[in-house]
Amino acid sequence: MRRLLVPLLLGLACTEERPVAKNPTSVPPPAPVVVVATAAKDAGAIATVANPDELDGPPDAAEWLHDGTLVVSSAKEVITVDPSGKVHHLTSHGRQVRTALDGKGGALLLEGEKDLAMFDGTLREVWKGVGHALSRPGDAVAFADTVVAYRNGKLIKLELPPGKARRVETLEMVSGDKTAVVSWTPEESSDTEAGIFDIATGKYVGKAFGNGMYAARPIATIEGKVQYGLADTTIKVLDLETAAVLRSGKIACGKDQFLGNPMLSPNGDLLLVTCGMDGIVLDPKTFAVKRRHSKIMPGCDNGDVLPASFDKKKPTELVLEGCGGEARLEITTGKYKCSDDIGLVGAPYEVIMPPPRPGAPPRLPVRAAPPGRENLPHCRPADQGMQPVPISGSATYREVWDENSRYVITDDGRKIALDADARLPVLAPDESKVAYITKDKVIVRALPKGDVVREITSR
Repeated sequence: MRRLLVPLLLGLACTEERPVAKNPTSVPPPAPVVVVATAAKDAGAIATVANPDELDGPPDAAEWLHDGTLVVSSAKEVITVDPSGKVHHLTSHGRQVRTALDGKGGALLLEGEKDLAMFDGTLREVWKGVGHALSRPGDAVAFADTVVAYRNGKLIKLELPPGKARRVETLEMVSGDKTAVVSWTPEESSDTEAGIFDIATGKYVGKAFGNGMYAARPIATIEGKVQYGLADTTIKVLDLETAAVLRSGKIACGKDQFLGNPMLSPNGDLLLVTCGMDGIVLDPKTFAVKRRHSKIMPGCDNGDVLPASFDKKKPTELVLEGCGGEARLEITTGKYKCSDDIGLVGAPYEVIMPPPRPGAPPRLPVRAAPPGRENLPHCRPADQGMQPVPISGSATYREVWDENSRYVITDDGRKIALDADARLPVLAPDESKVAYITKDKVIVRALPKGDVVREITSR
């Protein structure tokens, strides 16, 4: 599981430059559009342009909203292309644009020196005030004891329970958008607290488990309408609509060991947690231990986070990522099928001193994998280059790049070559399109074929 601390400011984008593509792709003329924008006092103003697919200035960022609206911004202007193909322009007056990553947001924010303005996909202002943008998602706002977000065409307001001063960090819609889990950190504390909120009323329902802003020590996971959470050596399953504890149990884990990283298998038959460096496989209904695995935590600068996910096509196979590659572990047997680096199979910064040899000088310490894991085959060809990584969390589309090219890779292994100077691609929520920035435009390609269907150029 590749979990990086990604900047949540949409305006922050990679600035690498590569040679111009040798064979630029021709683009069909834009479909008929309507240029619309609602002015926001001191926040944005109606933009009148001759060509709707032109942006004032070079693009800084591109992202999708949950309904399939594409958001493109420069230092001067914001453009949205809604699901019907209509283009909307808004002058941003240099305000920072924020939105949620991976197509999970319902709005965008324009952040000024003193206030924030929230807009829907048609650039209609839906809220304005003083507060701070949440770390996740980047399009929600907190002020005093209130959280504001725009979801499913409606402005929602959630009221935090009475308590000490705190900073709200995250919001996650759950249980079919009936409720939300909000996490916060009290002032002068590093502990994370969380609660469940009713979306219809905005009221606090009860306590939940929170992973915090960066999820540096994950203790909870949401699976459908329930949350699995860990506290010391206790595991609980919470109903995300009522906050009721559905069941609980105890897990044997040493006092000084971190118990975390709960992860349910795709078929729901197994629950994996980590205890220190080890892995424990549980029955998710009874919490009975099915198997313990020694040293499954990689040593790839991942701290207490298990950078792994289950293969959806092979529900008992765990894919661990890091150290420039991956490893695959069959959790029902504890056998590794392959690994691209010994750090992925339990050699986390570990060095051992080789035994002395009579009459020979001492040998230098070496980094070693646990016995039986030293000579595993590679999971991918050694000459493949950079490791393919998911685009916007997709299980179908990945990207890979080398010195001269960037590609989108489909589920069947087919490569779609992007422009030579392409920056990080972003995937539409329904995975029908991919968008990416080049030096002076944003290109949208249809998937799975890769045909260019739109270009937004700078003027």
